[in-house]
Amino acid sequence: MFLAPAGMDVDAADFRVQRMPRRFFGSAAAHGALLGSPVFYEAFAEYEYVLIHHLDAFVFSDQLREWCARGYDYIGPAWFTTTTNPPSPRVAATGGFSLRRINACLSVLRSRVRGISPADYWRATGPGGTGRSLVRRLLGTAIKSLPRFNDVAWEMKRFLRDRAEDDFWAFRASHYDEEFALAPASEGLAFGWGLEPRLCFELRGGALPFGCHGWSRPENRDFWLPLLRSHA
Repeated sequence: MFLAPAGMDVDAADFRVQRMPRRFFGSAAAHGALLGSPVFYEAFAEYEYVLIHHLDAFVFSDQLREWCARGYDYIGPAWFTTTTNPPSPRVAATGGFSLRRINACLSVLRSRVRGISPADYWRATGPGGTGRSLVRRLLGTAIKSLPRFNDVAWEMKRFLRDRAEDDFWAFRASHYDEEFALAPASEGLAFGWGLEPRLCFELRGGALPFGCHGWSRPENRDFWLPLLRSHA
């Protein structure tokens, strides 16, 4: 299934086309807003899972049903921490090749949990915190009592100003739904490889994962192209 802007003429051959509002296309930020919006997941409400597969992703073998059966709400290729030597998998969250449970994502995006309680905001902005003036602290605390300025949609909008939407699912989704099941980093290493394919190759002893993301990055092409050709 292809995603396409409303009104665009698409020759999709054997694929179905799912159209979305045009505001969700044209940039990485717009795409991030789409994947952080209930609009996207509501369009696939008849399904249990959706597999996000960007144009720079590749699937090596038919493992989709196996990964669905594991029951995670979100899984993507692992990110690595640089505080260990060698680096170790940190979280399984890369969004460009990711498997997401529809109902779980909607549960997060429809949550009524506050992003931060007014009391916690007051403490965080006081002495030893950000050092904001008393007037700004009082005003900020009052604003945080209003849902429209302290709900998941508000946080997602601000989050996407300088971060990717997969960061939200990795680090904030469970705040809004404590049962949200992000796959462990070790599973992400078997699910897919992202920014560090050579390191992943070593850690997996050469065993390929389900798929990969970012194979077209200039720094990774020499690694990926021979493997892609062998699976063409």
